[in-house]
Amino acid sequence: MNKLSLIIILFCATSVFCQKDTLDSVVLSNGETIKCKVISIKNDVVEFVELSTSISYEYEKSKIDLIILSSGQIINFKTQEKNFAKENWEQVENETDSDVAQLAMGGGVLLAFKSDNYNKGTGADLFIELRTASVFSVRANFGYYTADTKVDYLSKGNASFYLMELSLFLRAFRGIVQPYAGLGIGYYIVENTLDNQIVNYFRTYGYGVKEEIEAGESFHIKGGLDLILSSNFGLNMDLKYTFYNPVATATVFALSNSNQKDEVHKEIKLNNLNLALGLLIIL
Repeated sequence: MNKLSLIIILFCATSVFCQKDTLDSVVLSNGETIKCKVISIKNDVVEFVELSTSISYEYEKSKIDLIILSSGQIINFKTQEKNFAKENWEQVENETDSDVAQLAMGGGVLLAFKSDNYNKGTGADLFIELRTASVFSVRANFGYYTADTKVDYLSKGNASFYLMELSLFLRAFRGIVQPYAGLGIGYYIVENTLDNQIVNYFRTYGYGVKEEIEAGESFHIKGGLDLILSSNFGLNMDLKYTFYNPVATATVFALSNSNQKDEVHKEIKLNNLNLALGLLIIL
């Protein structure tokens, strides 16, 4: 009888030991370890039966650090995620590498910073760029912005600035972040609308007044970067300083006789710094 009891006890202990030895362990991201039997590992979830409750559960992979199978195999989801992210990142980098000429285009919002003779303004900017197989590219820009003028040199009012520019860049064509820098020339048109208070003031004395700013060419320096998100899409940031000092002509004339007029010519500083932010498409 004693021998039989001992055999039964040893059998139960061995069974329990063997049962535990065949269990899997699921280690959660919060540090908790669940003893269980893993049923399946799907794309996004892991299905297992918990030992203590015999209830089947499905946990998202994002909540699990690793699984230790009864066979001794360890499945580390965090390492898999990092490797997957690294592979995707390398794939994007490889897709952005190019040894042939490419055409790119884009556009976005244009922000003009406060200058000597006008306050900050806003507008839009469009560009098309030829990216050569070397380290150079050529970009053509078309844009505009509006800003309130100041009374230091310009009469009080509102000005619209129109620009057409051609720039030569020295730049990077590989990788996720592609910086560039260069210089160029441009043609600029400024339309200034005088404030109604000024116009009405002269009108009460029988005079009209107008102001014209000459259009002309000048040069600029520019730098920025492209953030490449895929083989043909990205974001663009472009910082530019323009040197432009045109002549403004203010004309006061008699309303009764337009031939009676007086003109004042003055060179004004319209040097400005602006920032363009937008989208980039590589064709």
